[in-house]
Amino acid sequence: MDSKLWLIMGELSASVGSKEMASTLIRKLTELYSNTDEQVDVTRTHGEETFKGCVINWLVGTTPDWLRDVVDSTMVDGGFFGRVCTVVGKEDLSVRIPVPIYPRDADKLFAALQAHLAKVEACQGEMVFEAKAEEMITTWYKHRPAPNDKGQVALWRRQPALLRKLAIVCSLARGTSRVITMDDAVLARQLTGECARNHPAIADYVRSGPTTDKGRQLLAWIRGSGKVSHVDLSKRAMKMWLSLFEFQQQVHFWLDAQEISRSGGPGKGVYTYIGKRKMPVVKDEEPDG
Repeated sequence: MDSKLWLIMGELSASVGSKEMASTLIRKLTELYSNTDEQVDVTRTHGEETFKGCVINWLVGTTPDWLRDVVDSTMVDGGFFGRVCTVVGKEDLSVRIPVPIYPRDADKLFAALQAHLAKVEACQGEMVFEAKAEEMITTWYKHRPAPNDKGQVALWRRQPALLRKLAIVCSLARGTSRVITMDDAVLARQLTGECARNHPAIADYVRSGPTTDKGRQLLAWIRGSGKVSHVDLSKRAMKMWLSLFEFQQQVHFWLDAQEISRSGGPGKGVYTYIGKRKMPVVKDEEPDG
């Protein structure tokens, strides 16, 4: 059977919960991103089910801390984050609304939205790019600079597919002509650029996940001490049953994130807590294009 699904999760941690379930879901969504082959799944009550042409729009809310605790760093480097449009919310604590009030025409707007989505749901046939839109995308593809950070390669490789997917969404937001115009393509390019700017901070934050709990304890010890030698830090890590790889990975992350500084070369010297890292923040920049 054909499978078209809009999956909305207001809070991913409440919907998925455990790390095992989250990993399974993320791996499956990664597999389905561009795989249009038949998918076979076995259920407890309905036996074997075969799905064709799977299309899933996934809109989900979560926090960087939950992602770091649950998502394996291999999923970041393995391409999952290259398939995700990361939208970082900004909270303005100076804006306070004691009692939120819907606008007077809320019912009309809701009805209009429902009617539009019904048309989108019934829309069938191929989406076609206007010649100018296709030309713009081709020019962008040929001349966009390659990333300097290896961690951004997965996202960079999938940006062309992401741009086209977003252009289709922009077109359907206007109507159901199934034609992607130049305006749709330009807006999609801008959105793709915004996603690329959000990506590094979130991805780096999530990569710190493999030793999250022990890492926090170890960092808290450095913070309390102010300065610690490499020898003392490695001994404490061993007592916490951190492997050498995990210890080195955590130290490299702290150094890159400016949580600590190091005097002396790798494997020796003194670490000093400086605590300059912030939660992932998106800089206010002009959109690409």
